[in-house]
Amino acid sequence: MNSSVNALNYPHAPATARPSAPAQPGRLARWGTAVWKALEGVGQARARRELLILADRWETARPELAAQLRAASRRPADL
Repeated sequence: MNSSVNALNYPHAPATARPSAPAQPGRLARWGTAVWKALEGVGQARARRELLILADRWETARPELAAQLRAASRRPADL
């Protein structure tokens, strides 16, 4: 087993803050809102698709339920 020890003395530089872009919580909030809205849109599309699938399954046995499911798939999500 070979091991080496680095015995060189390194200069110690003072720890200073790295120059970076200033924190912009507004930008982060807008990004988060955009992501949230996109995820909501995906969820609404998936729910609409599932409601229509359920409506097709219930069409022969309970047509009134199928009609309610189809109506629910057309309803806006905020209601």
